Amino acid sequence: MSRRLITIREAAEYTRVSVSTLYSWVWQKRVPYVKLGRAVRFDLADLDRLIELRRVEPGSKLPSYEDLPQERG
Repeated sequence: MSRRLITIREAAEYTRVSVSTLYSWVWQKRVPYVKLGRAVRFDLADLDRLIELRRVEPGSKLPSYEDLPQERG
């Protein structure tokens, strides 16, 4: 299995959210991440799964955060 780890700045660009939002999600354990010493890295496959889990289909009820599966890190 090949992993592609990216920095928090790259992850922010990839997901189109701010770096501070990503740091907040890391602190709240709302997003899967890899901790290497003091560095935080993100696996692209994990980010793709996160995006897919948060997809809202047309006409569906908007899920609250509590309705979404929680990632375990």
